[in-house]
Amino acid sequence: MAPRKTTPEAESASEDTKQAQSTKAATTKPKAKTTPAKAAPKKATPAKTPTGSNSSGIAADHLQSFFDRIERLEGEKKGIADDIKDVFAEAKGNGFDVPTMRAILKIKKQKPSEREEKESMLDLYMHALGMLEGDLDEAQQLGIDAASAGKAVTDNLYITEDPRFKKWEQGWQMQTAFLAAQDREGAV
Repeated sequence: MAPRKTTPEAESASEDTKQAQSTKAATTKPKAKTTPAKAAPKKATPAKTPTGSNSSGIAADHLQSFFDRIERLEGEKKGIADDIKDVFAEAKGNGFDVPTMRAILKIKKQKPSEREEKESMLDLYMHALGMLEGDLDEAQQLGIDAASAGKAVTDNLYITEDPRFKKWEQGWQMQTAFLAAQDREGAV
């Protein structure tokens, strides 16, 4: 290889660099050799888990989705409740009685057996409070009509705790006895 040709400027720059390096070496203190100190053994500490992480085995995203759905449904429920309120207001504006409509909606949700039981209990309580006038006489007349139609005593409309039960039964027995007496007279 051919020796490299250098310009006088490059030679002086290279000499300046060599001089700077030699003065730097003279001014720099030699570093003392240090042995690294042994670090104290670290205790096994559990890593801190940030709030909202899966720290207790619960899938945070899955749990959050339940809350999101519930909150969305709560919002929808409020909207529906407002719509129902508007319908009742419209019905009232057209002259309908809203409390009666609410009572009928409640009754429509019941099974027929539940409805009959509630009506019987209502009648029983009203009778006990003296609020049913003529109802016992009506029950007796219904018993008479049932006997005339050939119905059995077990076809009593009222439950045994209802005072009308006994009146219906009395009416049925009176009519049955009357019909039996008529049959005997007709046979003679």
